[in-house]
Amino acid sequence: MGEEIAGLIWLLGVFVALLSVPAQAGGSVALAMLSAPRDRRTPVQGSRLLWGAVLAVAGLSVLARIAWATHEERF
Repeated sequence: MGEEIAGLIWLLGVFVALLSVPAQAGGSVALAMLSAPRDRRTPVQGSRLLWGAVLAVAGLSVLARIAWATHEERF
């Protein structure tokens, strides 16, 4: 019984992880579309560029932290 529950929890975690990647990609595309000016010749606001840079650095730091935490794990 305990192994079945553990297997279901693991399967649920994999399912949520697989669904979260497309959801995050779609959300980032939607945010990029909303933050871009409608006219191609209108300059982008500096605050939006700064906010995007901050979010990119935060995302890269999370990825680097996860990579560093798992770099010695072996199967």
